[in-house]
Amino acid sequence: MLNHRAYIGEAIHKGTGYAGEHERLIDQKTWDNVQSILQQSPRLRANNTRAETPAPLKGLRYGPDGAAFSPTHTRKGDRLYRYYVSQTVLKHGAGKCTVARVPAAEIEAAVIGQIRGMLRAPEVVVAT
Repeated sequence: MLNHRAYIGEAIHKGTGYAGEHERLIDQKTWDNVQSILQQSPRLRANNTRAETPAPLKGLRYGPDGAAFSPTHTRKGDRLYRYYVSQTVLKHGAGKCTVARVPAAEIEAAVIGQIRGMLRAPEVVVAT
């Protein structure tokens, strides 16, 4: 859909673009920006997105059924809401896991609090 040239007022026939009789739906600058993004590798685009949303517990959090929790996020307006979601939920639906998703800030704060507590104990520091 993002490659369909009709949005910029063109008609395509046998791979060649012609000026269409319809009005363009998006401006050329927006079209060029989208096309430059699409030219990037999907893996590179995904890495850029992941870099914007940190997930320090990625690969370390597992649910009661043993399935890994994956970081995800959503936006509402200017706010970013981060979560860790069970792979079971992602693959089989919300009712398949007793702990479907956990707010990232809460679980990360709990883990950091536990680590800080351990580092304050001299015997733990010496043993480590």
